This record gives sequence, structure tokens and C-alpha cells, in this order.
Amino acid sequence: MIEPTESEDKAELDRYCDSLIAIKQEIEQIAKGQIHIDLYKNAPHTQAVLMADNWDRPYSREQAGWPKLWCLTPRKVWPTCGRIDDSFGDRNLLCPIVGDVDTSKLIHLFLAKGKRWKRLRSIANPAFSISNLKRIMPIIEDSIKININLLKEAESAGKCVDLHEYFVELTFDVIVRIAMGQKDSKQFKSEYCQIAQDSFTRINNNIFYYISFIFPWMGENVLKPFADATGKLRGDPILILIGNIHKAVVKRKEEKMKKNERQDEENEENLNNKKWVDFIDLFLESEAENNKIEFKTNNGTYNKKEKFERCNTLDEIVLNCFLFLLAGFDTTANTLSLIAHNLVIYPQVQKRLFEEIEEICGLEEETIDFEQLAKLKYADAVFKETQRLCPIANDVVNRKCEETTTLGDIKIEKGIYVYADLFTLHRDKKIWGEDAEEFKPERWLSNDNIPTEYYYPFGGGPRICIGMRLAMMEVKMVLVHLLRSFELKRCSETLVRRLIYQK
Repeated sequence: MIEPTESEDKAELDRYCDSLIAIKQEIEQIAKGQIHIDLYKNAPHTQAVLMADNWDRPYSREQAGWPKLWCLTPRKVWPTCGRIDDSFGDRNLLCPIVGDVDTSKLIHLFLAKGKRWKRLRSIANPAFSISNLKRIMPIIEDSIKININLLKEAESAGKCVDLHEYFVELTFDVIVRIAMGQKDSKQFKSEYCQIAQDSFTRINNNIFYYISFIFPWMGENVLKPFADATGKLRGDPILILIGNIHKAVVKRKEEKMKKNERQDEENEENLNNKKWVDFIDLFLESEAENNKIEFKTNNGTYNKKEKFERCNTLDEIVLNCFLFLLAGFDTTANTLSLIAHNLVIYPQVQKRLFEEIEEICGLEEETIDFEQLAKLKYADAVFKETQRLCPIANDVVNRKCEETTTLGDIKIEKGIYVYADLFTLHRDKKIWGEDAEEFKPERWLSNDNIPTEYYYPFGGGPRICIGMRLAMMEVKMVLVHLLRSFELKRCSETLVRRLIYQK
């Protein structure tokens, strides 16, 4: 394990790494040892700033007994780790309560490893292809227009509007329609939107998770069975949501079985007419029984040359729908909120974006086509710059070292989880220039100045976020309709602090 060479001991390093610091003054005080860190009060973005200031080489820490290596030298380390090969195979989302991701029946794409991941990914890929994205654009646009009308009603009341609340309703509505087949928009009317939000809260504040980190051996054998058995009594939103998804999938499966012959004809007709199908139908087309699927490769690692069958179980279908439902709305809503915040704080950026929309898409409430979205280069730049300064998936950009290997002058032992330190990486002045801390979308308009090998908001390599194109398309569509209808302005409740964390 690689340890820091500075005078700080391991206990202090862990305290710094685990502390979540939100304000510049707190960063300075903590660095000088003037105040004690409250582990539960602070925000996550500056563990990277502190570590980068104190150590030039990678630093390590442990979580639930597993070593984690955080990379500050991405040129040597992360581009290699980002690829799936013999040494770095799988992502780590360390949570002992989940159990063995190789053998458990209740595992989705994000947690899956090796051959199982490849099998599930190949089934899900068509849902996020360019051709299918074009097919679902009318559904997304319909939800966006309804959301804009709701915003107009709220604006007419003359009060400040919390855009994040509307973005959450919109993005959840979109993902339920394209993933679960919901026909009509149910923004601010769906009982499941709040359940989905509560699920995220439960994930981040789950006493069973905390105990499993302290006593990893209890996770799968003790805590998980107890949590599952008492979930309904406790009103666990995760189990409620999964239960409802399971009912929807089983119902759809029964409908398909009753109309088997006619369904085959409809599927063929849909394919010929290039109509879209929701995720449930897509996954059910590849369903197989548990005993017909090999969950784990012989050696437990991924082999590019190994063949696999494109199939999934009913449990995997349910869990993947659950995954896309949660990941498909929360991250997109947060990204939209951060972009809207930046447009308010930087009105010159909003003005330029509006002018681009006016030129390419027009200001009438017309339908947007895929080709128009592709021409919105400044909208792309605003999206990328927001993700650069505020990566929302820092902890999941990682790989597990499957075999002891050496990258540059760094020896990485088998079993170590290698993380890309995005908060430091995306703000490194040696990479991005002296203006690295500034919100400057213009930096993305010149391909000569973009160090893309240091930009990982969606991860990289074969395990890059499968929903990246969908998220970018949805965000750009929202921005077009939003700025067609409104000028975003700061109100008395707007957070004044800019999204720049200077030292």
C-alpha cells in the first residue's frame, strides 16, 4: 500500500480524507490544524484539494478494511486503469451489505463484474444507441414542454421558483416513461417520485450500511437478511420501489405470454417502423432462467475473448430497471440545477447560450431535432464545464487491480481499488491552465486546448456511463426550451457563492 511521505500520520490522513469541507475558511483552518473536523457536517469536494496540497504522489486510505488508492498522477495511472484489461477489470462500489456480486441473483449492471457485467451491458446498450435516442426524443420533449408550462404557472404567482424541484419532477417523469413505459406525464402527481428521492436518502443514511463498513463480515450474512426481512415494516423506500418495479415487470411478462404470437408480429412491425420500445420490453426479449446463465467466469475475471450469451434473468431485469430509474433522474436533475445556477451567476454565459439557441433552434415553440442539438456547441461547452468543476460521480470513477502490476514507478498490489481524484484532476492548473478554477465554457470551443484524457465526469473506457449520451441530449433539450421561455435571474434565496473553490 502506498502511504504519504509527509509527516502526517495515517490517522490524520484518514480524518482529512473522510472530512467533507464546504467553505474556504474551513479549508484553511483545517489545513493549519486550528479546528476539529466534524465528519458528518462538511461537504466532499475538498478532500482532494487538501490531499493535493500536501502530497504530490498518490495517497491511500482504507474503507471497511479494503485499501483505496487515490491518483494525483493521472497521466501515468488512470488512463490505463480506465481500460478493462488483465490488470484492471472492474469498478468498485464498496458496500459489504450487497454481498457477492459474482453469485448474488439481485445484482444490476452498475455492481456487476466481469463476464456478468459484459452480458448485462450488451443487453442494455441498444436502449442508449443513437438510433433509439432519436426515437425517444418526442417523449422527452413532451415532458419538457409540460414542465415549462408548470414553471410558467409558478412564475405567474410572482414568487421565487426552486428549479431543482421542477428538474427532479421532469427527469423522473422522463425516465419512467422511456424505461417503464408510462404513457402520460405525471409530473407532481406521481407517488413514486418521492419514493425514488427517499431511496437516495436511504442509501446515503442507512444504519445497516454503516455497520457493514465497520464489520464487513456481517454484511451479507447478518445485516442484509435482517434489512430485507424488516424492510416492509420499516417502510424502506428502496424495497418499496423495487417491489413495484417487480410487479410491473411480471405484469408485462404475463401480457407478453398471453399475446405471444401477436406480440411477435408487433415486435417485428415496431422494428420495421423503427418505433421505440421501453426498457422492460427490451430486457424481456433476452430473459432466460437462472440455471441457464453462468454468473461468474472460471477465474473470476473478465476475458475479452470469452464468448457469452445475450440473456438476463427476471431478477436482473428488475434490478436494472431500478438502477436506470434512480440513476436516470437524480444525476440529470442535479446537473441541470448546477447549470442553471451557473447561468444565473454568470449572465454573460446565459446570454451567449441564448443567442446560440436563437440562431440554431429559433425561439418559437417548435420541435427540436437531433441535428439541431448536435450544432449547439456552446451548450455542450456549458455542460462540460459544469461537469468539470462539479463532477457529481467522483467516488464511482474507479477500478479494482486484479493482478499486482506496476504503472510508471508505482507498484499497485492485487486487490487495491484505484480511484481517479476528479476534484483535483479537473482543477489542476498544470493541466487546465491558470484559469482552472474559473467557470469558463469557452475553453471547450477550441479542440487544441482540451486535455480530454484528464476529463472523466462519466468515467472512461468500456465501463463509461451507459447513459452519458441520453443525459447530454436531455440536458440540452431542457436548456433550449427553458431559455426560449425564461431569463434566469438571481433572487433573494439564490446561493451567492460561486461554484469556484479557491484557496
